[in-house]
Amino acid sequence: MTDYGPIFEKFRTIKNMPTKQVADGLVSPQFLRKFERGESDVSLTNLLLLLSRVHVTLDEFFQETDGTLDTWLNQIESDLETAVIARDSFLLKKIIKQLDYDYQETGDKKFLYFGLVAKRFYDILFYDVYDMAISPVMTYLRSNEEWGTMELYLSSYCYQEFSEEEALFYGLNLLKQKHASQSVNNWRWDVSLHFCLNLLVKHHLQKAKQILMSYREKVFMKNDLKNIHCNLFYVYLEGIYDLLNGKENDSEKVIMIFREVLKCEGYANQLDDTYEFFKTRARKLKDC
Repeated sequence: MTDYGPIFEKFRTIKNMPTKQVADGLVSPQFLRKFERGESDVSLTNLLLLLSRVHVTLDEFFQETDGTLDTWLNQIESDLETAVIARDSFLLKKIIKQLDYDYQETGDKKFLYFGLVAKRFYDILFYDVYDMAISPVMTYLRSNEEWGTMELYLSSYCYQEFSEEEALFYGLNLLKQKHASQSVNNWRWDVSLHFCLNLLVKHHLQKAKQILMSYREKVFMKNDLKNIHCNLFYVYLEGIYDLLNGKENDSEKVIMIFREVLKCEGYANQLDDTYEFFKTRARKLKDC
């Protein structure tokens, strides 16, 4: 992680926080200066604490290390996530209205597709106001052999709509690909794991295991800090698989890490809700 030091220094400088103030009680000022020069390594625990000290999230930090992520996609993803996690109907309708307007003004299909996704979320969370079919998005995704950033974003919202055969195909295929952009790789791996979740929900455990084994070999075993969110999600899904097979699992530990260490409260709550769903299923399987 020595190459992360200069990036951390950039954030510290932007925040106008002196080295001594940031280091106080965490590491020595001398150590922090060496880290920022790329001459010393730092543990994940200390990196998280240092980032917290300068009020920067881990996602913001890694986004700075790889600036290739499309700004608009990043913003719409953030807006949708905020609205859905908060169950904010007003914000979701505002997003839908803007996407509809942008599509009418430009004819750009990205506004149409994300508008359909947003309307689907609204109907699921609140009332069937829009009653919109997601099929145009699915047709678009199936017609593209190579998924770029936009296709990965869309599939992360529509992964449940794919059949088990498609989920296995796409889940394994995305793990075979390697991109020069770390952000694109992270999206590929995240979507692949969501296809695994699709299979677990549909109780195709052996197909789900194939994706988990491939991810472990190609990504998890490399132990790269940049993959921390995906790797934790992988451990969570491995735990779900073990739960459904009547074994001890680490899924709840992962939820705790997202909530208490990474401060991803909304995401942790989503994982917790999903875990409760699988716990209920596991109890029913045990009773049969």
